[in-house]
Amino acid sequence: MSIRITEVSAPQRMLRRCCFALARGAPQALVLASCLFASRARADIFVNVGVLSYDTFIPAANGSPGIDAFNLSNFTGPFSLPNAFPVTDSVTFTSASLTLTLSDQSQSVIPLGNIGPGFLLDQSGDPIVQVPGNQTFDSAEFTATISPLSFLLANGATFTSSSPSIDVLLLPSIGTTLSADIDSSLIQVSGTSTVITPEPANGKLVLFTALLLIAWAAHRSRRAPQKNT
Repeated sequence: MSIRITEVSAPQRMLRRCCFALARGAPQALVLASCLFASRARADIFVNVGVLSYDTFIPAANGSPGIDAFNLSNFTGPFSLPNAFPVTDSVTFTSASLTLTLSDQSQSVIPLGNIGPGFLLDQSGDPIVQVPGNQTFDSAEFTATISPLSFLLANGATFTSSSPSIDVLLLPSIGTTLSADIDSSLIQVSGTSTVITPEPANGKLVLFTALLLIAWAAHRSRRAPQKNT
């Protein structure tokens, strides 16, 4: 004797639950049927929350090497951009620091504190991390802790970061040292996104659910006590 195993889809499992509830005359059949066409989807994704870039601040001129800057941007909350930077809640980079590695392998660690939505600027509107234009850097590493861990995205999803730690290493895209106005890196966090999404439309399922509800209503009507006239 052979046994045939048939895979049951999520909508079919929900329909079976409706049938069992209906057989017991339970009102929850209505609730189960209403849930038939929605599911909670989870996906592992990366979300952009900011940018680290190496830029010219004051160009070299008249024998002066000029000034370059390491700019940090937190594109969340009011600074979010739905497609590229979709975090609509305000997120803070806490206990942030930037480690600059010069071409002679010496390092400079710059504490930055907490960085909220927007750009890392001083009270005059100038970049906080400024360096001489004639200095050369092998890399720049930005580290911080993200807070909160869960936040909303522009598509209505709730994103939960898999780790509170942010670690972004900016490396040269050309040559062996960083180039101003060329080198930049996205600040990203990885985690899971959860959102209610509709099941694909299925006419037979819709019809069957409607018939279930009609049958349940008729079943309740037959069980109701008849009034004597």
